[in-house]
Amino acid sequence: AVLGFAKVLVSSLQARDLQSPLSDIVNAVLHWSHVLRNHFRSKITVIIEILIRKCGFSAVEQVTRDKYRRFVKSVAE
Repeated sequence: AVLGFAKVLVSSLQARDLQSPLSDIVNAVLHWSHVLRNHFRSKITVIIEILIRKCGFSAVEQVTRDKYRRFVKSVAE
């Protein structure tokens, strides 16, 4: 349910409203990317895609921890 809420939150907010909580959102969502269930991974991928579209890849990559950067780069491609 939390990932669904994060998706709605990211979808409904404007890019300028996402700038301050961007690092919290990205790192909290990416924390679940290691879960092997495809259902969670697909939701996380959609949330990251929306964030990249709204805020730009460089902004998302800048706040991403090193261990998740490969996942974010694969989503961006």
